Amino acid sequence: MRILIITSEIIKNKYSASIRTVKIIQQLSKKHEVDVITEPMSIWDFKHNIKNTYLTEYQFNNKYQNSLRKKILSKFFYINLNFRKRLRAFMKVIKKLDLNNYDYIIAFGGGDFFIPHEVLSISKTKTKTIGYIHDPFPIDLYPEPYKVAPTKRSNVQKRKFKKTLDQLDIISFPSLLLGKSMNNYYKFGEQKINILPHLLSKIDTSNYDEEKINSFLSKNYLKKNNYYLHAGTLLKHRVVHEIINQFKALKKNNQLPSKFKLLFIGNVNYKIQESDDDVVFIKNRLNLDLVNGISFYAKALLIVEHISNFSPFLPGKVPECIAHKKPVMHFGPTNSETCRVVSQYISTDLFSAKLDDPLSIKKVLKNGGINLSNNQSLVNYFKINGFIKDLENI
Repeated sequence: MRILIITSEIIKNKYSASIRTVKIIQQLSKKHEVDVITEPMSIWDFKHNIKNTYLTEYQFNNKYQNSLRKKILSKFFYINLNFRKRLRAFMKVIKKLDLNNYDYIIAFGGGDFFIPHEVLSISKTKTKTIGYIHDPFPIDLYPEPYKVAPTKRSNVQKRKFKKTLDQLDIISFPSLLLGKSMNNYYKFGEQKINILPHLLSKIDTSNYDEEKINSFLSKNYLKKNNYYLHAGTLLKHRVVHEIINQFKALKKNNQLPSKFKLLFIGNVNYKIQESDDDVVFIKNRLNLDLVNGISFYAKALLIVEHISNFSPFLPGKVPECIAHKKPVMHFGPTNSETCRVVSQYISTDLFSAKLDDPLSIKKVLKNGGINLSNNQSLVNYFKINGFIKDLENI
């Protein structure tokens, strides 16, 4: 199968969207003939089997970016000159290719960056075109508690984005609930929805530095297999106060070992307690290999979402935790993509709890999570094969 990928800059260790694109390129290029169109800022610090790479001639220019003309057009007319410059650079490359030589053409962006999607939507081809949407767009289409009021700018973005989506053959999402949520507004039709979940990470244990791991554990009075771990930023909506309260209650009632700890690694965007005998906070990012090593010795891993009745997001932590082959606990809405996917294979009663439900939180913490990696069907859900199979059925 021949596949063309059109993607914005690929900087693996800077953007979460790029990490996702890197995984997809790696997986697709193993068994298929893959060409890539991207920008010269891309960094090829990962193994792949790409056949042809085409770079645009776009060069970022701070002077151009900060010009008075650019600011006026952006503020009053919602025209982004930089966007147009990048769009033209992509079009210049794509016009040199025969797009009909491919079986599929896939556009990847990141966050609110959809230049590759627009390029693909205005390119004439008989090949099936696919646009991958990572998050709701624009921000006023986010669910509670993230939702904000529409603005003139966001209304312009929505009108433009709808034209782009209408021209694409397939709209791919990491989450079925996200696809349905976006379709409720854009009305592109559920028949266009395709699911490409975040893929399983490859955890390379050979990179573990046991000396650094042991030093970290010793410094923070942690013992191997004697702590629960959440690694990642705690945004203001990811409130963990009740998790901490119920964890302390379990220890007080001798339902967890006296030396057992609750460990959080990552920035915290709200006021939270300092480390104590029960809870350890490392309020900054650590080297990924070190975090993976610390995860390897955790008793269980935590996934934390937000307080709400609904979550269309599939956290990248879900397949990441599966790849670690550790028990996992989910704290967030039960009407969520995480619970929807897991419940197809495993009961979520002892896996998930709402962040404002103390009794359920205590029950999940006491149980110690569920090892999702033991269910091969669930593991397979996060592999690239299902995406290809679904494409062939659309």
